[in-house]
Amino acid sequence: MLYAGLATFSAKLSRAYHSFWRPHYLQKAADLWEKAELPEMAHRYGKEAVEAWEKIKENIEKDLEPIEEAWLYEEVGYIYEKAGRFKTALEYYEKAKSKYEEAYKDPHAVFTYQVDGDWNDYWGFFAQQISDFRLIYFLPDGPEENDYRRIKYRILNLKDQMKDSE
Repeated sequence: MLYAGLATFSAKLSRAYHSFWRPHYLQKAADLWEKAELPEMAHRYGKEAVEAWEKIKENIEKDLEPIEEAWLYEEVGYIYEKAGRFKTALEYYEKAKSKYEEAYKDPHAVFTYQVDGDWNDYWGFFAQQISDFRLIYFLPDGPEENDYRRIKYRILNLKDQMKDSE
């Protein structure tokens, strides 16, 4: 019941926030439905997350800095990964990795966006998405290392899934 209630709340948030955040909250709802052991609901909301992203991806109404693009691409990669669209997920993860490399050429700008930008929202999503999150050594004062560890983990994990599905 707890996860079902949280999933319903996340779905409501997907309608309450700007369309930019809709895919994020729909995927969170899908993940929570999965935890509630209701795979048909998880599938439904995961599909809606992909559709929501497809709808907005060409018309994002925000000017994004490289670090924000990296976070976004990492999140979108996860949405496609959960939808079983592994090739597309890998493309987004690789874009995220490239954007992280670009962003960290100016670490002061990254720090600014982590403090004043959307980092807290993404952190909440990322922390729930990686099942081994507690086992990965994320440093409180090492955002660059954390971003690289996280995207490396996602890429390696996805490649393993791709091998297993062949």
